[in-house]
Amino acid sequence: MFDNREHARHQPPLRWDHSPVGSVIFRFVLLLAVCLFNRAVPAADGQQVREKLRETFSKLDSDENGNLSLEEYVGKDMNVQRRTRDFRVFDLNGNKSLDFGEFSAIPGSFPAQFRGAIPDPFDFLLEQSARAMDLAYGDWDKNPTQQIDDRTFVINFAASISPDGVRRYDSSMQSLADADGNGRVSREEARRFLKIQLGILAPDGTVLREPNGLVLFYPRYNHLDVNKDGTVSREEFIEKDWRKNAGEVFDNGDLNKDGKLTMQEYANPGWISYEDVVGKFLNHDTNYDGKLSSEELATFSPENRVKHLPYTIPQFDDDGDNFLSLAEFQFTMFANRICWWEKNFVDSNRDGTLSFDEFTVDATPIDLIRRLYFHRLDGDGDGKLSDTEFEFSRKPSDEFHLIPLDGSAFQILHSDDEYVFCGSPDQSPDGKTILCDGRRGGESLSSQQILRIDLEGDKKPTPILEGMMPVWSPDGKQFCCSRNRPESGIWLADADGSNERKISDGWGAQWSPDGQWIAFTDDGGVWLYEVKTEKKKEVLTKAANPYQYIYYNAAWSPDSRRLCFKGTKNVGAEIASIDVLADDPDLQVHFASEHTFDNALTYSADGKSLFFSLYTDDTKKRLVHELKTEQGAKPVPLKNLKPDVSYSNVALTQDGKSLIATAHY
Repeated sequence: MFDNREHARHQPPLRWDHSPVGSVIFRFVLLLAVCLFNRAVPAADGQQVREKLRETFSKLDSDENGNLSLEEYVGKDMNVQRRTRDFRVFDLNGNKSLDFGEFSAIPGSFPAQFRGAIPDPFDFLLEQSARAMDLAYGDWDKNPTQQIDDRTFVINFAASISPDGVRRYDSSMQSLADADGNGRVSREEARRFLKIQLGILAPDGTVLREPNGLVLFYPRYNHLDVNKDGTVSREEFIEKDWRKNAGEVFDNGDLNKDGKLTMQEYANPGWISYEDVVGKFLNHDTNYDGKLSSEELATFSPENRVKHLPYTIPQFDDDGDNFLSLAEFQFTMFANRICWWEKNFVDSNRDGTLSFDEFTVDATPIDLIRRLYFHRLDGDGDGKLSDTEFEFSRKPSDEFHLIPLDGSAFQILHSDDEYVFCGSPDQSPDGKTILCDGRRGGESLSSQQILRIDLEGDKKPTPILEGMMPVWSPDGKQFCCSRNRPESGIWLADADGSNERKISDGWGAQWSPDGQWIAFTDDGGVWLYEVKTEKKKEVLTKAANPYQYIYYNAAWSPDSRRLCFKGTKNVGAEIASIDVLADDPDLQVHFASEHTFDNALTYSADGKSLFFSLYTDDTKKRLVHELKTEQGAKPVPLKNLKPDVSYSNVALTQDGKSLIATAHY
């Protein structure tokens, strides 16, 4: 039986902040509602089923009082246990009888899409979320014509679900909230937005949760759509589906027989794209007690879903009886197929816990439901998930790969279990040492250390100075770097990290090959520091360049004449170079893209090529590419890379024969 107290004690607060000084806190409880389902099925079929159900109900109702007692419902059925269990589970109002609505919700000999409705906890989550929103915006329900600035709405929503109350802006979320694109969010749009955030409705309007307990396996459609054109071809379906008769299954779902499966066809309740939550619950309740034990949950397939078992009973068992009722089961990750809960969640900062930001699911915009599950799983309430509260893996340590330019196999040059994050490698002039920046698991970027790695020794990184992006002087006696503390700016230090001194404001120092200059960015422009005279000059002003931001980790040409950098624009970014010694900077654009690419660049020894890492659609990784400096050249990925990693921080070795790059798993 459904209890209106279930789910109340574990739900997190939803705070709709609409001013810096106030917030509204609500806890979610379970909605009791019974209605009948007849969406998206032929009217004739639905009518026939209802008539058959009514006929069956009337035959069982021997005293003709409009309700079925336990004795009437069980009747002469041989499986008394099963019938008794069904009676108790679907006696939704607890009056020890079944009315026709309750009776019609019980799975039987007719297709699931014709069943009556059962209470869905997510319906009440919607109502409570909407009520909190109404109160936060000054009783919005009493002033329904009021509209909220879309940007303000999104920022306030993000703050309301963040464990830390962080206010942030998300443009993709903004488009979901402001459906008509007029820059304002109406109450109707806000309610639709909440449905999307709770996994009740897809962004395109597809209903994901049916009143009868069917839940659309929404992320599977994106999985089947290999080329991401918005439809699933027969070939794509056969490639991704596990069934031997996948072609036949596709043909049954392709209602208009055009060889493509649209989302509307996929979301046909009579097809195979729905999870029957009620049916699964009953089928796995093998002892007919109306509850699921941990042993019964363990029989679920696929097996990778069973990994959630250790914390499902403790965190979703609201009444503490060590079993799951149907109401409790509906809320679990076993039953809610809005996303791939079976994915490998990763502790990306390697602090031994999973933060809310690391508790990411997929591209489905369900931040609110993500917050609900995170809060539910966080049994001790410390704002993070331990490995006993949720299963996750640690991100493997970064590696430095040595990538020969002759195409021969890459080598793992360095990896460390303590300083698990590493970047900005620079090889010493004698080739024996690497300087890089790095940090331990759980530490922030502000804790970056400059590390020294002896390539001829044990290769154990030794911290020598707090800072980042170190670059050797050509004589190997000093290095320059960027530091946040004790003062932000460009610093010099001796090779062992001693005698450090600040030489300028700015960021991203790069020592020229001839040793005369240190280039860096400051105030939107490019500057040079002359080592001999200790004077600096601006060689590209902010007003004279077309970029919103010029990135650090720029590259000097071998002749110390040109400086190459990444610059971002309103849309996309460019790789450009300037002549730093001429009166005219002679800005040249070598590459422009809307794809993500790394800001670390390096020239080949002859100056005819640039190397950097660029995201590719086919691999979904950033691969090291070579770009000829000649006009019109296009970047080409190197072939001798590790296939399952993304690369960044590309640097040329001193002999000019190889690259050193950071490999991220």
